[in-house]
Amino acid sequence: QPVPAARHLVRAAQWLGVTHSAQAMKHWRRARELLQHEPRASDTDRLRVQIGGGLLQLGWREGMATEELNQLVDETVAHASDADRRQVQLLLVAQGRVQLGNGGLADDYVATVRRAIALLPEGTDPGRNATLHLVLSQACHWAGLLRESLAANDVAAKTVAQIDAADRAQLGFDPERWRLGLRARALIYMGQPDEARACLGQMLDRGARGDDPVLDLIASIAHVELAALLGDGAMARHYAALSAQFVQSHPGPYVRVFGFMAAGIAAMVTQEFELAVRHFDEGLAAMRSAKVAAEAEMPLLTCKAESEWMLGQSAQALATARQAADLAQRRGNRYAQCRSLIVWGAIRAQEGGDGARLAQQLFARAEQLIAETGAASCGDALRRGRALLAPPA
Repeated sequence: QPVPAARHLVRAAQWLGVTHSAQAMKHWRRARELLQHEPRASDTDRLRVQIGGGLLQLGWREGMATEELNQLVDETVAHASDADRRQVQLLLVAQGRVQLGNGGLADDYVATVRRAIALLPEGTDPGRNATLHLVLSQACHWAGLLRESLAANDVAAKTVAQIDAADRAQLGFDPERWRLGLRARALIYMGQPDEARACLGQMLDRGARGDDPVLDLIASIAHVELAALLGDGAMARHYAALSAQFVQSHPGPYVRVFGFMAAGIAAMVTQEFELAVRHFDEGLAAMRSAKVAAEAEMPLLTCKAESEWMLGQSAQALATARQAADLAQRRGNRYAQCRSLIVWGAIRAQEGGDGARLAQQLFARAEQLIAETGAASCGDALRRGRALLAPPA
């Protein structure tokens, strides 16, 4: 009997959850196959919607081809239109998230989430409003719209405790821990270490490690980024080691990519730049082979360019910085674009003449991006880059 068998697989997928996402994806896909030729019925349609939501929830972790994504969304929305109209909001959000992971434009993700919010009648569902504003905070983060990310985070904070069990299951996260992690990273990029440290302390106090490998990794990466802002090598090494433990315990492709990123940033803080470049290359290779976490490509390339420049590999750093800046502009990651423009400009500034004139333009654009994004943490690097334009005394 296909329907009972599909229900059994759904229960198994839910039990496996996010901690064993690869196996859970297999169960969700098999359940979908079992219902392929079943006739339309209210209960079966609800099951199809549940399966579609489960696949979309995990698609950004394990990778999902754009063709499969679009087919799945179209199919699930068609069933949800009769079975659960409220589910359409979450399907839109999940589609935007997977498209971002496939290399889509961050601004499109922001727009998709805003469309989902617009479908919610004002004041009718505070928990769902918090869910959608949490996702908006994440979307704005990847677009480099840090002030907007914090504003959405503030909205979510008001009613995050009212998020229901269904939305919690769809997110796959403890919403409050995720909110604190998103907030902390935005504050780090905005150059506010004390406020970021307080958020991370609350995040760690709230949940035990192991509840979700991605949340654990977010906390560790944020601590490594905070260490980079503060120049604290001991903190960077400690949290990079924790990241490595998460990657060992939960070797999914998404976790691997960001684990390499954490290790690379930590090596930058301790001025082990050859090691940093190696980790960033490993992260890029893992991302491209698994076709997952494309949003990590810009920060990986940017950090790699900065490390190559510190090694004195100016030609390679220039090529990497230009690649990072172009990719960040095309995908709408303003923060990564700003950092890569500063590296590009610093290299050209040392050349004098036409190179220095180009550097002035690159620095001017970086300054605009700092103003647009609120990324005050880039200010010191910009000042150091511009100092290279000054004639020797």
